[in-house]
Amino acid sequence: MGTNTVSPGCRRGPKQSCSYKTLKPDDSTAAVQRLAQPEQQQFLTGPQLAEKLQVDKRTVWLMARQGKIPRVLVGRAVRFELDAVLAALGGDSG
Repeated sequence: MGTNTVSPGCRRGPKQSCSYKTLKPDDSTAAVQRLAQPEQQQFLTGPQLAEKLQVDKRTVWLMARQGKIPRVLVGRAVRFELDAVLAALGGDSG
């Protein structure tokens, strides 16, 4: 019998992969620091981002899964940094 491994924190079965990126300690520290300074960075939930972009929330989750827009994990919650998403999509943040 072979053993299947699942990424830590992944709640999917062994045959399915999780698309979350593993943050290095420096990356997660930077993300937490950005969250602590809301006046400089704006983090949104999926539905909030969908409203800002005027698209369906399923489109936001699909683009995130495909790696077209960046996302940040805060515990189990997924947040989107508005400036980073706009940059990834080729828009400006102003």
